[in-house]
Amino acid sequence: MLRLCSILIGEEYKYTNRFQPSSKRKILLLGTSMMIPVILWFLTAFLSSKNLMDNGLTISLITGFIAALIIYLIERSIVLSNGGWPIAIFRILLGFAIASMGAIALDLVIFKSDVDNKVNTFKGIYLDSIHNHLENKYHKDLEDKRNLLKTTFINYQNAEMNYKDEMQGKEGNSSGLAGNGSISNKLENIMDVAHATYLKQGNTVKVFESNKILKIEEALNEAESKFNPNGLLIRIKALNELVQEDSNLSKIYWLFTGLLFLMEFIVIIIKLVSRKSIDEEVELFRDEVTLTKLQQYRSILQGNNHSLENLPKIMKANKLLGGD
Repeated sequence: MLRLCSILIGEEYKYTNRFQPSSKRKILLLGTSMMIPVILWFLTAFLSSKNLMDNGLTISLITGFIAALIIYLIERSIVLSNGGWPIAIFRILLGFAIASMGAIALDLVIFKSDVDNKVNTFKGIYLDSIHNHLENKYHKDLEDKRNLLKTTFINYQNAEMNYKDEMQGKEGNSSGLAGNGSISNKLENIMDVAHATYLKQGNTVKVFESNKILKIEEALNEAESKFNPNGLLIRIKALNELVQEDSNLSKIYWLFTGLLFLMEFIVIIIKLVSRKSIDEEVELFRDEVTLTKLQQYRSILQGNNHSLENLPKIMKANKLLGGD
């Protein structure tokens, strides 16, 4: 296990195998803590790709491995990094971002069925809005055509009544001569034209209504085909609304989110809270000693350079070359 954890954190096993027991335990602690977010991200990416995005098994596995590799590299850089407060703050912010993203992604997988129901509700609202918009768009034209149909029907009724009154010789609304005549023939022609106009307008209304229904159906089918229920943003929106609407779901959601967040954040916590091991202190001491020796050697070399410049031959050469 020590060999595996040493490889995970980027250390040589031959070197770590000579560590003190407490140092070995810290390597085991860091190595095993790194496995947790890596495994979580592999599962999150795999399940998100397969269940949420409907990708195949091969693509989902590749997605899971890539996500796990990226998180592994980030976590290892966190483990290997050293520095002051700027580095510590950066590690905290980076860990916070990774933990938050991982928790949200895994929540979408865990609450998939609830999110699907909410997304279907969004879809219904979206299609209803399109339907209402198109209904309002065609409403005025349809009303105008129906009003014109009513007018043509009234004109036809009036023409028919005038013709019948003329044929019956009705007083006050005819020539007073019953039966066919020149006037009745003219009124009959007027009635026929009014009837044809009424029938034509009725057919126009029916065609317009049929076209309206067809266009609305085509628009709804196109909107439904373009609506993507697997979109990440719309699923996050659905999850947030579910949490706000249902208090019981909100408690469970925050419980899961908190647990996942801590599991994702565990490497940062261990790195910042755990004390340096004995072998780490030894390494720091060696670095300080090496740096001190390097500074001493540099001072000696700089001093020798100044002493060489004062040699008579060097000074004479500089003078001949135009130096001071």
